[in-house]
Amino acid sequence: MNNNKIILESEIRTILLKGLYQFAQEEIGKDAIKIFNWIDTSKYRIKNKFKNKIEDLTIEHLIEEDNFAISNTLSNQIFAKAEELLPGEDPLYRQGIHFIRNNKLVRLMSSIVKRMPLEFLLKRGNKENKNYNNILTIHSYRGDGNQIFIENHFLDGISLTIDGHVQNKPVCNQYRGCLAGYMEIAGFQEYTVKEIQCVTEGAEFCKYELSWVKKPPIKQRIQRNLLSFFAKDLLSDMQNKASEHEHLVFDLEEQIKVKTTEYLKAKNDAEQARNKTELLNQQLETAVKKLERLARFDVLTGIPNLDEPEPKRVGQCG
Repeated sequence: MNNNKIILESEIRTILLKGLYQFAQEEIGKDAIKIFNWIDTSKYRIKNKFKNKIEDLTIEHLIEEDNFAISNTLSNQIFAKAEELLPGEDPLYRQGIHFIRNNKLVRLMSSIVKRMPLEFLLKRGNKENKNYNNILTIHSYRGDGNQIFIENHFLDGISLTIDGHVQNKPVCNQYRGCLAGYMEIAGFQEYTVKEIQCVTEGAEFCKYELSWVKKPPIKQRIQRNLLSFFAKDLLSDMQNKASEHEHLVFDLEEQIKVKTTEYLKAKNDAEQARNKTELLNQQLETAVKKLERLARFDVLTGIPNLDEPEPKRVGQCG
Protein backbone atom coordinates (compact mmCIF):
# COMPACT_ATOMS: atom_id res chain seq x y z
CA MET A 1 0.00 0.00 0.00
CA ASN A 2 2.80 2.40 0.94
CA ASN A 3 4.49 1.71 -2.40
CA ASN A 4 1.77 3.71 -4.13
CA LYS A 5 2.25 6.77 -1.93
CA ILE A 6 4.42 9.75 -2.87
CA ILE A 7 7.37 10.38 -0.56
CA LEU A 8 7.53 14.16 -0.26
CA GLU A 9 10.83 15.84 -1.08
CA SER A 10 12.61 17.00 2.10
CA GLU A 11 12.78 20.67 1.14
CA ILE A 12 10.85 22.67 3.77
CA ARG A 13 10.88 21.87 7.49
CA THR A 14 7.53 21.54 9.20
CA ILE A 15 8.65 23.94 11.96
CA LEU A 16 7.74 26.74 9.50
CA LEU A 17 4.25 25.31 9.04
CA LYS A 18 3.87 24.84 12.79
CA GLY A 19 4.72 28.52 13.24
CA LEU A 20 2.21 29.44 10.54
CA TYR A 21 -0.51 27.42 12.29
CA GLN A 22 0.20 29.04 15.68
CA PHE A 23 -0.05 32.52 14.14
CA ALA A 24 -3.26 31.58 12.31
CA GLN A 25 -4.80 30.33 15.56
CA GLU A 26 -4.22 33.78 17.08
CA GLU A 27 -5.75 35.43 14.02
CA ILE A 28 -8.73 33.22 13.12
CA GLY A 29 -9.03 30.69 15.96
CA LYS A 30 -10.27 27.21 15.10
CA ASP A 31 -10.52 28.12 11.39
CA ALA A 32 -6.72 27.95 11.27
CA ILE A 33 -6.98 24.25 10.48
CA LYS A 34 -8.56 25.16 7.12
CA ILE A 35 -5.09 26.18 5.92
CA PHE A 36 -4.16 22.49 6.06
CA ASN A 37 -7.21 20.21 6.05
CA TRP A 38 -7.73 20.46 2.27
CA ILE A 39 -4.63 18.27 1.76
CA ASP A 40 -5.28 14.64 0.84
CA THR A 41 -2.75 13.22 3.28
CA SER A 42 -3.47 9.66 2.19
CA LYS A 43 -1.38 10.27 -0.96
CA TYR A 44 1.87 11.09 0.81
CA ARG A 45 4.62 9.88 3.08
CA ILE A 46 6.94 12.25 4.96
CA LYS A 47 10.56 12.13 6.14
CA ASN A 48 12.08 13.22 9.43
CA LYS A 49 14.89 15.67 8.66
CA PHE A 50 17.19 14.46 11.43
CA LYS A 51 16.29 10.76 11.69
CA ASN A 52 16.17 7.95 9.18
CA LYS A 53 12.41 7.79 9.48
CA ILE A 54 9.54 7.88 6.96
CA GLU A 55 5.89 7.95 8.00
CA ASP A 56 2.47 8.28 6.43
CA LEU A 57 1.64 11.99 6.29
CA THR A 58 -0.91 13.35 8.78
CA ILE A 59 -2.13 16.88 9.49
CA GLU A 60 -0.42 16.58 12.88
CA HIS A 61 2.96 16.33 11.12
CA LEU A 62 2.33 19.77 9.62
CA ILE A 63 0.99 21.63 12.65
CA GLU A 64 2.76 19.98 15.59
CA GLU A 65 6.13 18.63 14.46
CA ASP A 66 9.41 20.55 14.04
CA ASN A 67 11.71 18.15 12.29
CA PHE A 68 9.82 16.58 9.39
CA ALA A 69 10.06 18.07 5.89
CA ILE A 70 7.77 18.46 2.87
CA SER A 71 8.18 19.54 -0.74
CA ASN A 72 8.45 23.20 -1.68
CA THR A 73 5.44 22.78 -3.99
CA LEU A 74 3.17 21.65 -1.15
CA SER A 75 4.62 24.34 1.13
CA ASN A 76 3.84 27.02 -1.48
CA GLN A 77 0.26 25.75 -1.71
CA ILE A 78 -0.13 25.91 2.08
CA PHE A 79 1.23 29.46 2.31
CA ALA A 80 -0.97 30.52 -0.62
CA LYS A 81 -3.99 29.11 1.24
CA ALA A 82 -2.91 30.97 4.38
CA GLU A 83 -2.68 34.28 2.53
CA GLU A 84 -6.17 33.66 1.20
CA LEU A 85 -7.68 32.93 4.65
CA LEU A 86 -5.79 35.23 7.01
CA PRO A 87 -7.30 38.68 7.63
CA GLY A 88 -5.69 42.11 7.47
CA GLU A 89 -3.06 43.68 5.28
CA ASP A 90 0.04 41.67 4.35
CA PRO A 91 -0.72 38.80 6.78
CA LEU A 92 2.28 36.62 5.88
CA TYR A 93 4.65 39.55 6.42
CA ARG A 94 3.18 39.82 9.92
CA GLN A 95 3.48 36.06 10.34
CA GLY A 96 7.19 36.22 9.45
CA ILE A 97 7.77 38.80 12.20
CA HIS A 98 5.75 36.65 14.62
CA PHE A 99 7.85 33.58 13.73
CA ILE A 100 11.14 35.34 14.55
CA ARG A 101 9.78 36.94 17.73
CA ASN A 102 8.77 33.47 18.96
CA ASN A 103 11.98 31.72 17.96
CA LYS A 104 13.31 30.31 21.24
CA LEU A 105 17.00 30.80 20.38
CA VAL A 106 16.51 34.33 19.05
CA ARG A 107 14.41 35.26 22.08
CA LEU A 108 17.03 33.83 24.42
CA MET A 109 19.79 35.79 22.70
CA SER A 110 17.80 39.01 22.30
CA SER A 111 19.90 41.07 24.75
CA ILE A 112 23.09 39.94 23.02
CA VAL A 113 21.62 40.40 19.56
CA LYS A 114 20.88 44.07 20.25
CA ARG A 115 24.64 44.60 20.63
CA MET A 116 25.62 42.77 17.46
CA PRO A 117 26.22 44.28 14.01
CA LEU A 118 23.39 43.65 11.59
CA GLU A 119 25.78 41.83 9.26
CA PHE A 120 26.41 39.23 11.99
CA LEU A 121 22.69 38.86 12.60
CA LEU A 122 21.99 38.32 8.91
CA LYS A 123 24.79 35.79 8.59
CA ARG A 124 23.34 34.01 11.58
CA GLY A 125 19.90 34.22 9.97
CA ASN A 126 21.26 32.85 6.68
CA LYS A 127 22.87 29.97 8.54
CA GLU A 128 19.66 29.35 10.47
CA ASN A 129 17.70 29.42 7.20
CA LYS A 130 19.54 26.29 6.08
CA ASN A 131 17.94 24.51 9.02
CA TYR A 132 14.51 25.49 7.69
CA ASN A 133 14.94 24.62 4.01
CA ASN A 134 17.40 23.39 1.41
CA ILE A 135 15.96 25.02 -1.68
CA LEU A 136 18.15 28.11 -2.10
CA THR A 137 21.41 29.87 -1.43
CA ILE A 138 21.48 33.31 0.17
CA HIS A 139 23.92 36.10 -0.64
CA SER A 140 24.05 39.36 1.32
CA TYR A 141 26.16 42.47 0.82
CA ARG A 142 26.37 46.10 1.89
CA GLY A 143 24.92 48.89 -0.19
CA ASP A 144 25.65 52.61 -0.01
CA GLY A 145 25.02 54.00 3.47
CA ASN A 146 22.76 52.09 5.79
CA GLN A 147 21.66 49.40 3.39
CA ILE A 148 22.04 45.67 3.02
CA PHE A 149 20.87 43.67 0.04
CA ILE A 150 19.92 40.00 0.22
CA GLU A 151 19.58 37.72 -2.77
CA ASN A 152 17.78 34.36 -2.64
CA HIS A 153 18.96 32.10 -5.46
CA PHE A 154 16.82 28.99 -5.86
CA LEU A 155 18.65 25.74 -6.57
CA ASP A 156 18.24 23.99 -9.90
CA GLY A 157 15.29 21.63 -9.97
CA ILE A 158 13.32 23.40 -7.24
CA SER A 159 9.70 23.85 -8.32
CA LEU A 160 8.15 27.25 -7.66
CA THR A 161 4.98 26.62 -9.61
CA ILE A 162 1.40 25.69 -8.82
CA ASP A 163 -0.66 24.49 -11.78
CA GLY A 164 2.07 25.66 -14.13
CA HIS A 165 2.31 29.21 -12.72
CA VAL A 166 5.06 30.62 -10.50
CA GLN A 167 3.34 31.01 -7.13
CA ASN A 168 6.10 31.77 -4.66
CA LYS A 169 4.94 35.28 -3.65
CA PRO A 170 3.26 34.29 -0.34
CA VAL A 171 6.52 32.66 0.78
CA CYS A 172 8.44 35.77 -0.28
CA ASN A 173 6.11 37.88 1.85
CA GLN A 174 6.70 35.61 4.83
CA TYR A 175 10.48 35.77 4.32
CA ARG A 176 10.30 39.57 4.12
CA GLY A 177 8.55 39.45 7.51
CA CYS A 178 11.32 37.24 8.91
CA LEU A 179 13.89 39.82 7.82
CA ALA A 180 11.84 42.54 9.54
CA GLY A 181 11.76 40.34 12.64
CA TYR A 182 15.55 40.16 12.66
CA MET A 183 15.72 43.96 12.31
CA GLU A 184 13.36 44.30 15.25
CA ILE A 185 15.29 41.84 17.43
CA ALA A 186 18.50 43.70 16.54
CA GLY A 187 17.03 46.83 18.13
CA PHE A 188 16.28 48.88 15.02
CA GLN A 189 13.18 51.01 15.59
CA GLU A 190 13.29 52.80 12.24
CA TYR A 191 13.81 50.39 9.36
CA THR A 192 12.30 49.24 6.09
CA VAL A 193 12.37 45.85 4.36
CA LYS A 194 11.39 45.71 0.69
CA GLU A 195 11.43 42.99 -1.94
CA ILE A 196 12.76 44.84 -4.98
CA GLN A 197 12.69 41.93 -7.43
CA CYS A 198 10.95 38.57 -7.40
CA VAL A 199 10.94 35.32 -9.36
CA THR A 200 7.17 35.65 -9.66
CA GLU A 201 7.77 38.71 -11.84
CA GLY A 202 10.28 36.98 -14.10
CA ALA A 203 13.51 37.77 -12.19
CA GLU A 204 16.23 35.13 -11.87
CA PHE A 205 16.24 35.47 -8.08
CA CYS A 206 14.46 37.31 -5.29
CA LYS A 207 16.19 40.39 -3.92
CA TYR A 208 15.48 42.31 -0.73
CA GLU A 209 16.63 45.72 0.46
CA LEU A 210 17.03 46.44 4.19
CA SER A 211 17.62 50.02 5.32
CA TRP A 212 17.75 51.60 8.76
CA VAL A 213 18.68 54.63 10.84
CA LYS A 214 22.33 54.40 11.80
CA LYS A 215 23.23 53.55 15.39
CA PRO A 216 25.91 55.48 17.30
CA PRO A 217 29.43 54.22 16.50
CA ILE A 218 30.15 53.39 20.15
CA LYS A 219 27.45 50.73 20.08
CA GLN A 220 28.97 49.14 17.00
CA ARG A 221 32.36 48.86 18.72
CA ILE A 222 30.74 47.28 21.76
CA GLN A 223 28.90 44.90 19.46
CA ARG A 224 32.08 43.68 17.77
CA ASN A 225 33.88 43.17 21.09
CA LEU A 226 30.99 41.29 22.63
CA LEU A 227 30.68 39.12 19.56
CA SER A 228 34.38 38.22 19.55
CA PHE A 229 34.93 37.48 23.23
CA PHE A 230 31.79 37.01 25.27
CA ALA A 231 28.98 35.56 23.15
CA LYS A 232 29.20 32.01 24.51
CA ASP A 233 29.66 33.05 28.14
CA LEU A 234 26.89 35.60 27.88
CA LEU A 235 24.51 33.10 26.37
CA SER A 236 25.18 30.60 29.18
CA ASP A 237 24.85 33.33 31.80
CA MET A 238 21.61 34.53 30.20
CA GLN A 239 20.16 31.03 30.31
CA ASN A 240 20.94 30.76 34.02
CA LYS A 241 19.61 34.23 34.76
CA ALA A 242 16.48 33.57 32.74
CA SER A 243 15.85 30.45 34.83
CA GLU A 244 16.52 32.34 38.07
CA HIS A 245 14.28 35.15 36.90
CA GLU A 246 11.45 32.73 36.17
CA HIS A 247 11.74 31.28 39.70
CA LEU A 248 11.81 34.75 41.26
CA VAL A 249 8.79 35.83 39.26
CA PHE A 250 6.93 32.68 40.31
CA ASP A 251 7.82 33.21 44.00
CA LEU A 252 6.82 36.85 43.79
CA GLU A 253 3.50 35.96 42.18
CA GLU A 254 2.81 33.46 44.98
CA GLN A 255 3.66 36.06 47.63
CA ILE A 256 1.42 38.58 45.93
CA LYS A 257 -1.43 36.05 45.91
CA VAL A 258 -0.98 35.42 49.67
CA LYS A 259 -0.71 39.13 50.51
CA THR A 260 -3.68 39.92 48.31
CA THR A 261 -5.77 37.26 50.08
CA GLU A 262 -4.71 38.60 53.49
CA TYR A 263 -5.47 42.16 52.43
CA LEU A 264 -8.90 41.25 51.08
CA LYS A 265 -9.73 39.37 54.31
CA ALA A 266 -8.58 42.30 56.46
CA LYS A 267 -10.53 44.68 54.29
CA ASN A 268 -13.64 42.51 54.59
CA ASP A 269 -13.23 42.26 58.41
CA ALA A 270 -12.83 46.02 58.66
CA GLU A 271 -15.90 46.55 56.50
CA GLN A 272 -17.96 44.23 58.71
CA ALA A 273 -16.72 45.99 61.87
CA ARG A 274 -17.58 49.37 60.38
CA ASN A 275 -21.06 48.16 59.47
CA LYS A 276 -21.56 46.83 63.00
CA THR A 277 -20.38 50.13 64.49
CA GLU A 278 -22.75 52.06 62.26
CA LEU A 279 -25.61 49.76 63.28
CA LEU A 280 -24.82 50.22 66.99
CA ASN A 281 -24.66 53.98 66.52
CA GLN A 282 -28.03 53.91 64.80
CA GLN A 283 -29.51 51.79 67.59
CA LEU A 284 -28.05 54.11 70.24
CA GLU A 285 -29.38 57.18 68.45
CA THR A 286 -32.83 55.58 68.24
CA ALA A 287 -32.76 54.75 71.96
CA VAL A 288 -31.77 58.33 72.85
CA LYS A 289 -34.63 59.71 70.77
CA LYS A 290 -37.08 57.38 72.51
CA LEU A 291 -35.86 58.54 75.92
CA GLU A 292 -36.19 62.16 74.87
CA ARG A 293 -39.79 61.52 73.73
CA LEU A 294 -40.62 59.80 77.05
CA ALA A 295 -39.20 62.72 78.98
CA ARG A 296 -41.37 65.17 77.05
CA PHE A 297 -44.42 62.96 77.60
CA ASP A 298 -43.92 63.05 81.39
CA VAL A 299 -43.95 66.86 81.44
CA LEU A 300 -47.01 67.20 79.22
CA THR A 301 -49.18 64.54 80.88
CA GLY A 302 -48.21 65.03 84.50
CA ILE A 303 -47.32 61.41 84.82
CA PRO A 304 -44.69 61.24 87.52
CA ASN A 305 -41.16 61.07 86.37
CA LEU A 306 -39.56 58.37 88.41
CA ASP A 307 -36.21 60.05 88.09
CA GLU A 308 -37.40 63.12 90.16
CA PRO A 309 -38.26 63.10 93.97
CA GLU A 310 -42.02 62.92 94.79
CA PRO A 311 -43.46 66.35 96.05
CA LYS A 312 -44.44 66.64 99.74
CA ARG A 313 -48.14 66.48 100.72
CA VAL A 314 -49.83 69.04 103.10
CA GLY A 315 -49.61 67.96 106.75
CA GLN A 316 -46.95 65.46 106.06
CA CYS A 317 -44.10 65.64 108.49
CA GLY A 318 -40.85 65.78 107.67
